[in-house]
Amino acid sequence: MLTSHLGAPAEAWRFSLDANGKPGIDNRPGADDVAFNLSHTRGLVAAALASHGAVGVDVEEIDVAKADLAVAEAYFAPAEVELLRSAPPADRTTRFFRLWTLKEAYLKATGAGLGAPLDSFAFTLEPIRIDLGAGADPAQWRFANLPTTGRHVLSVAAYRPANETTRFVARGLEPADL
Repeated sequence: MLTSHLGAPAEAWRFSLDANGKPGIDNRPGADDVAFNLSHTRGLVAAALASHGAVGVDVEEIDVAKADLAVAEAYFAPAEVELLRSAPPADRTTRFFRLWTLKEAYLKATGAGLGAPLDSFAFTLEPIRIDLGAGADPAQWRFANLPTTGRHVLSVAAYRPANETTRFVARGLEPADL
């Protein structure tokens, strides 16, 4: 993905970690405005690339046993817990993973990772929006749930300067095509 976007062969890439362990591209001409992020779960790997901003991606396999309301009550913001409680039972598991992956993608984009409290911000889903709390401006953040296999949920978070547009493009590859 980086080779395709920036034109350097794979063996030329060098990576570093920030203070929170988030990988980035080591200084290389033309790469300083490019951010990337990776996520994987059983059966799916996701990668995200952004020019001129931060990006985070998370993918999870839909697992009814992990979509427990008690987990949401312990970690999600109260508004998100209510969003789950109000969901029809048939939609609750997918809604749980949509929220979970949005939260992880956002934290990965910020570089905070799961060290930040998951209940310190809240998402709505239709449309996807984030509430960062008093005094915080979410206007430069963009989010998407992107289509996957039907067994997975994938979310992307991107931070962009206010005057730039954000476009999410999903591309699938089969393992044989890698």
